[in-house]
Amino acid sequence: MSSKIIGPEVRVNRLIKRGLAKQIKILGKKGVLKDVPTSIQAIVNRPTLLSTLERYLERGWDEALFSPILVAKFPDGTLYLLDGDHRKHMWRIVFGPDKPIPAYIIEVDDEKEYHRIFAEKNKDKRKQCSAEETFLHKYLSGEPEAVFTAGHLLACNLAICGSPDDPVKGYVGTGPSAGSNGDPLVTVSGFRRAVKRDTSCPTNVKRAAEIIKSAWPNDAKVQTELLEALTILFVTYPVLGSTRKGNKIAAEFRTWFKDHLSIKKQRDMARAWKTRGGNVHHFASESTARGLLAEFLSVSIPGGASSKGKTLTQNKLDSLFVK
Repeated sequence: MSSKIIGPEVRVNRLIKRGLAKQIKILGKKGVLKDVPTSIQAIVNRPTLLSTLERYLERGWDEALFSPILVAKFPDGTLYLLDGDHRKHMWRIVFGPDKPIPAYIIEVDDEKEYHRIFAEKNKDKRKQCSAEETFLHKYLSGEPEAVFTAGHLLACNLAICGSPDDPVKGYVGTGPSAGSNGDPLVTVSGFRRAVKRDTSCPTNVKRAAEIIKSAWPNDAKVQTELLEALTILFVTYPVLGSTRKGNKIAAEFRTWFKDHLSIKKQRDMARAWKTRGGNVHHFASESTARGLLAEFLSVSIPGGASSKGKTLTQNKLDSLFVK
């Protein structure tokens, strides 16, 4: 921590003047310190990993490193854990479940504010909180960008898991609550990259998801590099996604993907295609797309298209490897 604020002096002085003039808005209400039962739960619980607890407690419980958990108090007096799930479980392990844990209690107006505070507190600030957990809370708080992404997930029959504890609120998209197994999961960053590739969003991402699920219907997850790679191919070569009757290239591509690739694991195929495509640094999905196309062009299926090599010219992908 530096003794002085680092930055242009004129901007430092401007910020200080804003503070002295009471021009910086005070948000929320000041909380209070109070002990709460360790049975307290969050509205949507984070995954609590045994490996994390073991790592934190390996050297023992360090009182100097402990900070009170954060608890939200709703207008009706109900308390929900907002931050500190791992601390709560460690406290229970060390001191037993009956000893109350110190908490900093803040007042919130409703669930949207609860989720907004969680997202603001955790986004880009804590390694322990995954992008999917933060995204879930942004979605539940009504953040427009998260709601927009959720719409694409629903359209593509994919899901993002922010909390495996809750089969309804823990998922964005059609998770386990939508069926016996639910739709396969994706990472939020990988899915958004695929969406950015889609010029007719989310038509081509949906095609990519459907063809992956046709080959690996029992997989709980979709490899997002492969999802993005297939989206690239459908955008670059519209003929691959054509549903026009008599389109031999599209029919052969679907048949080859569904019937000939499913004998191998999705992850292994994605890795092999990336290697075949050159495995270019910072261009993982582009490399996967190039390797996938090269393999498709190298195979021959009885009754397949004879002109696919002329139609699917590989140099169309070259421009994607330029930053």
